[in-house]
Amino acid sequence: MSRGARLATGALILALCVLALLWSLRTSRAGDEILVESSASASPQIATHTQPPEVDPEHVPPARESQEIPAESRSLAATDPNDTSISGRFELADGSPPPELRFYLVSESLPEQEWLQARITAGPAGKEMRSPRWISGRSAADGSFRVDDVIPGTYRLQLGTFVELGPTPGSYSVPSHGVVVRLHGYVLRVHTIGDDQRPIARATVSCEYAQDARILPGGQPLRLNRNSAEDGTAIFCLSAPGECMLRATESSKTSEAQLVPIRGSSFQQECTLVLRPGPEASLRVTLRSCDDPELRVSDYCINFIDDQTEVRAIRLCSENAGPDGVFRHLPPGSYTAEAVPRYSGAPAFYRVESPPKRVPIVLVDKQQSDLEFCVKLGGRISLLVKPEEESSSHERISATVEIAQPGGLQKKRVDFRKPDATGLTVGGSIPLVERQVSENVLDPGIYDLSISAKGFRPARKTVIVHAAQVTEIEIALERAP
Repeated sequence: MSRGARLATGALILALCVLALLWSLRTSRAGDEILVESSASASPQIATHTQPPEVDPEHVPPARESQEIPAESRSLAATDPNDTSISGRFELADGSPPPELRFYLVSESLPEQEWLQARITAGPAGKEMRSPRWISGRSAADGSFRVDDVIPGTYRLQLGTFVELGPTPGSYSVPSHGVVVRLHGYVLRVHTIGDDQRPIARATVSCEYAQDARILPGGQPLRLNRNSAEDGTAIFCLSAPGECMLRATESSKTSEAQLVPIRGSSFQQECTLVLRPGPEASLRVTLRSCDDPELRVSDYCINFIDDQTEVRAIRLCSENAGPDGVFRHLPPGSYTAEAVPRYSGAPAFYRVESPPKRVPIVLVDKQQSDLEFCVKLGGRISLLVKPEEESSSHERISATVEIAQPGGLQKKRVDFRKPDATGLTVGGSIPLVERQVSENVLDPGIYDLSISAKGFRPARKTVIVHAAQVTEIEIALERAP
């Protein structure tokens, strides 16, 4: 071979080597960018052995269907082997989030014995492991949720609130992220406002709900009631297509009826009800003792049952009357009144009879009506139980109290009421060194009290109960040997 031919062959070989090197460098750099879409999963799979990209659950595109579909889910597999969480979001068919939900993850795969063995294996940390039977969670305002520290396994999701938006079939493995739970049902957010466009809190909002596929016996729709929150919003979750007739009332203000059709795929709809002053009546209430007509009752609550609907329409308590003792801004109508227990403020001394004593009353627009009837009065006891000797122990001990008439064999437990920030708590025992008033209203007379507490000798005391009075009692308990 001539010298020129040898040079040409060497140049060709060198060019081929350079091209091979360039091709190798190009494919190695592109390895991190090559993705293969799996036909069996919505999750991208990595075609090389490089580190997989992080998955942002917020950017998982939701599926959109044009017809009603069952609740469904999709999820992206987690990449962290130490991850023990489930996260995702709830949505309706129109992509909107539902109200904040409480839900449960109920185990389908982990038997109780395996969970107990997992606790033993985990040692001290096992005490913090939650039961595999169910784990509770709560969604955020945007529908997103995350539950951490979940025992690996398979779970089904069950709604704890707004269950009308369920069911939610399907299984979820731990860990999973980007779970999308599609909900059934419809959400109506009703805003109650006044003429000044300001929200009206604590308005009574009603939805007369008639489902297309089912009407209640007698042809009457189902009546749902909600109270508006401080921002004037009331939420209804409805399970099936139909119609909802919305109305709202607050004091003497009412709204016009608004018909909302509910059909098609699940959705969320905003509705506004404007409440305006309507007809109003006034009422003066006088309660007296049936045994002593001169004795008037100053602390009371009365329910007014609507004669047409036979449901409670109004609840009036003595502290809500004006300075002149008159209740104003009441809706006109025909009612039946009955005295009922009080759950805040001063305790009442009347006995709630069974069946209750009811008095008819008619409230007329622009007029004042008078309601007067008598009640049977009793008394209460105010009890303080304490040890004879003070103790340095911080153990919280409660006493149980029973009452009976002298010589009587049948004893009755005394319950006690404790006012708190939300109203009233009633319990079947009384803590030591804490004075409380009985919830029981007792007929006037003489009674024997029996007091027992853990670590103390039983004690007895005779007391006299007077009508419309609180009898104060103090008992010291002797420690048992």
